Amino acid sequence: MAEEGLDGALADLSTALSQVKELTEKVAPEEEPYKYWYEARDVLEKAKGGVGAKVKNSILASDITFLLDLRLATNYLETEENPSAGELFSSTLRYLSANASRRSVFAPLLFEAIGQYCVLEVTRGKPKAANKLLRLAFATFAEVAAGTPIADEFKKRVAAWTVEEKRDREEKERKEKKEGGGIGDEEEEEEDSDLPDVEGDGEDEVVEERRKVADVFFGSVARDTYLRSQWTLCVFYRAQVVGQMGKEAMSAALLAYVLERQKEDGVARKDEWVDNTVRLAGFYLGCNRFSKALSLLNIAKEEGGNEGQHIGAEAKGRLYWGWAKFYRARLAVSVERLGEEYRMGGGEGSSRTRNLGSAYVTPSAFVPPQEEKWLVNSYIDAAGVFSQQLSLLMAALKVFVVDGYVTENVALQQDVSEGWRLLAAFEVDERKRCRIIRRRSFAIEPFVKLINKDKFPSEWKQLCNELGSIYNELFDVKLGLKQRGVKNYSIERLREFHSKAIEYYRLFIDSFVPAEVDKPVESLDADVLEWYLRGRFQLARLEGRAPVSTPHEERDAIAASLQLYEDLLQYCDVHNIEAMREERELCKEMVALLRPKLDMVSKRCAQEEVGPPQ
Repeated sequence: MAEEGLDGALADLSTALSQVKELTEKVAPEEEPYKYWYEARDVLEKAKGGVGAKVKNSILASDITFLLDLRLATNYLETEENPSAGELFSSTLRYLSANASRRSVFAPLLFEAIGQYCVLEVTRGKPKAANKLLRLAFATFAEVAAGTPIADEFKKRVAAWTVEEKRDREEKERKEKKEGGGIGDEEEEEEDSDLPDVEGDGEDEVVEERRKVADVFFGSVARDTYLRSQWTLCVFYRAQVVGQMGKEAMSAALLAYVLERQKEDGVARKDEWVDNTVRLAGFYLGCNRFSKALSLLNIAKEEGGNEGQHIGAEAKGRLYWGWAKFYRARLAVSVERLGEEYRMGGGEGSSRTRNLGSAYVTPSAFVPPQEEKWLVNSYIDAAGVFSQQLSLLMAALKVFVVDGYVTENVALQQDVSEGWRLLAAFEVDERKRCRIIRRRSFAIEPFVKLINKDKFPSEWKQLCNELGSIYNELFDVKLGLKQRGVKNYSIERLREFHSKAIEYYRLFIDSFVPAEVDKPVESLDADVLEWYLRGRFQLARLEGRAPVSTPHEERDAIAASLQLYEDLLQYCDVHNIEAMREERELCKEMVALLRPKLDMVSKRCAQEEVGPPQ
């Protein structure tokens, strides 16, 4: 049944979409980065408002309205208005996937919506939500690809992933049953991958008109070719999602498959292929397989050109970053090999030891014998590796400048800080080690004032927490020098480091419960809540170790520390936070120790105020 006036309406719609395309391809002025995206949004809203008057058939009018919503969702995503984008993606997906007719005709647009919404959910740190979207994508692929050469591959791959996920879930359940529940643990729900089939009256009668609508939004494309490229894209998203869910081996296997598929089909841009190769190298670095990672990085370098002339600036920056991670991984594993205490030569027949502080990482990863050659065991060798890492990070920072790449720039500066942290573990001279650790604060401290904590809350929290840790370590080193009676010791510097550590831990803690937000701390995700509580624990520990010179200062420091320990202990008990089990026991010990100590010091202060007996 032909829809009267539809051709004219689609011609107007095509003109509007062409205007949107032209606007979004324009280069906006720096002071108004989203200028043309906002103008494009106005065009889409105007087109959406006129649908009802131009298209009389309610089914086709709904089709066009929801497809315009999809374009609006993309627009909101580009202007970083994620909540609005999420709402539109959600409603559009519900409509497009409601029955077989819509899924079949609008398959290209449905896959586009799933892909963009998946990226949004991953960015929000919601891998389970993204995983649910991908289940819908794979089920839809299997349905619309029926009868094509790749249908069997769809079926085989999806079946294999279903088995692997079930195995992972069962393993997780066994582990939790053995170890007991953790902080904020939630059961991972079974996701139903069956496709919905909501009846739509009269939809079968407008199939041909519906195809015309789809063509205006997407254009014609070879179906098999499109399905194959979308299959590869969704496998890539899948690799990212399972990586966020802690399934690194599965993520690497999927990423390797993506690389093979992209090479075979010849559809990937060189930038994308280099990016994916660098990502895969990162997985092998996590397994301490340095030779395999190096091989992949060399392949990526060859593909991009020795000077990166064959790839874009961002891909070049990520390639530099990938190489920097190779050198950082060598240092990190080498530090693990130092053990919990690093031996320093003392006098004849004697030895001194020092703790590695925050540079120590529990040595749990196995290093294959053939990979031992990549490890270092002296400060000179470590300095050489760090120098290579630092030069690569500086090259990446020239690409990812803070104006436009805040998240990447902050992460790179944190990697610079991490490099100095690892290098400090090899320095046996405490004074020199203190100077190296100080460089960590130089790398990241300026960004606390530079970035907008409301726009980049996660990055700001990370910086404050890391700076608290840095100054805490500097305080520990200086306190050790004082206790050993080192000459030229500075009490002023000790006080400075202690004060700075408390300042940044307080900024970190307070950032979770701003006055203008009603969201309680208890509603935080499990890992974030644990992060927050450990910050409170460190603050309590620091308050009790304040450098004091009078009994009154000592009393105030003990009282502040005791109050923080008691508050934290009460909070963990009330909310039954199991993951803080070790810290809870320490809190109990500290409360039992500090209460009589506070009474004793308070009595001494009272005696001083009264004065000596006459």
